[in-house]
Amino acid sequence: MDVTDAASLERLVERAVGLHGRVDYMINNAGIAAGGEFQDVSAATVRRVVEIDLLGAAYGTLAAYKQMVRQRGGHIVNIASMLALFPNPMSAAYVAAKHGLGGLTQSVMAEATGHGIFLTLVCPGYIATNLFAAGTFEGNLRPDNVVERIPFRLIDVDTAVERTLQAVLARKTFAVFPFYARMLWWTQRLSPRLMIGLLRLMMRDQRRRFGSGPVQQ
Repeated sequence: MDVTDAASLERLVERAVGLHGRVDYMINNAGIAAGGEFQDVSAATVRRVVEIDLLGAAYGTLAAYKQMVRQRGGHIVNIASMLALFPNPMSAAYVAAKHGLGGLTQSVMAEATGHGIFLTLVCPGYIATNLFAAGTFEGNLRPDNVVERIPFRLIDVDTAVERTLQAVLARKTFAVFPFYARMLWWTQRLSPRLMIGLLRLMMRDQRRRFGSGPVQQ
């Protein structure tokens, strides 16, 4: 299906109900990566990221939520990112979409309790998938140098799935992992000013190591 098409997701839920009589879980996992210094990012890239990473998950949440309200129960799992919880340079459009998904999920949580519905916002760190190889990167940021810029060890996919399912089974509202993701989240909550200062230092180091501005062809 096309997650940017709300009707497509509505049909998915209808098919599931037709087959099984109800929808117990909806996991909104579709997403794309995009990055680059903001002056190098195209408007088309911003739109595409928001359409898939935010609106796609919002449409899926809405389609499942309406059915779950009717059946008086269910669980929606929105796969966001640790970047739903704090800012990050070189990925402004992606961060904006994930922040939006985080805000939507937490807002619906407050409404859902009265209907017997649970929501979990999953905010992992960097996972070893093809997200980066398939991403859209502009300026001097490229798929072949994105991973080497990441200062953390990538999470194994099976580990990420296990941590997510543990959180869902425990009906947790947040799943933030691994430790460095929680540490950065705590820093943002403790002192947003400190977090911006750390990110400025990181950006200075990135420019020193990799340069700045569009790649010369």
